[in-house]
Amino acid sequence: MTGFNTMHSREIRFLHLTDTHIRSDTQLIRNVNSTEAVNVIGRSHRQVYDCVIHTGDLVSRPADEASYRHYNALISSFPWPVYHIPGNHDDSGLMHDCVAGAAVAYPWVAVVQGVRFIGVDSSTGAIDPEQLTRLEELLYDPQPAVLCLHHHFLAIDESWLNPYCLENRLDFMRVIDGARTPIFAILHGHTHYHDERNYNAIPVLSAGACAAGFDPFGEFQALSSDPPSVTECRIHADGSVSRERIFLNNTHSLEGSL
Repeated sequence: MTGFNTMHSREIRFLHLTDTHIRSDTQLIRNVNSTEAVNVIGRSHRQVYDCVIHTGDLVSRPADEASYRHYNALISSFPWPVYHIPGNHDDSGLMHDCVAGAAVAYPWVAVVQGVRFIGVDSSTGAIDPEQLTRLEELLYDPQPAVLCLHHHFLAIDESWLNPYCLENRLDFMRVIDGARTPIFAILHGHTHYHDERNYNAIPVLSAGACAAGFDPFGEFQALSSDPPSVTECRIHADGSVSRERIFLNNTHSLEGSL
């Protein structure tokens, strides 16, 4: 695999956060306190990360201003930059108005230590043609990239989650197939399931939810026994990606989990 820039003295280290489903009333959702889970991350100031990538569903339906402002207050304690993409529970307009740094247009590009993180909006269930065209243009650039979207685009064997895949996944895959950019990874949320797959030798990485987790192989909307989590990711000098899942229950901060 092609490395990103041998001039860099260290790897890229970031958190992949997803599906926080925050509510302004802090009500437990399926017996999970996602507000406290996000607070665990916020109390972890000694950890050194280049950024946090949130792959959608910041709040729970119905998305409202109060929930976004509560979420924004939670992440205001993070000492690292946070980049967001909306999920199917999100309202992109409210998210932009209420969450610090939320994008007004997609795809967005954030360059971190020479690698472009590219965020795509799939909150309607699909990626619109204008975004796909722009993404295709971005992926002609030789500068390496990590792609971020909410929906999964690879089917999970015999899972009730499959009907909830990205609706125009074949169009998205066509853009990936034509890319000249080295793509180090594709990050997504939506499944509430920690998983790693590959598409054309590109790691496709889903993170476990910061809310209740799903069992994709159980009955419809079956819950897993996994507690809320966040995933620590590292991009190494050769472009390879490693990661570690960190559970957020029964701990004061990430320092107590590593």
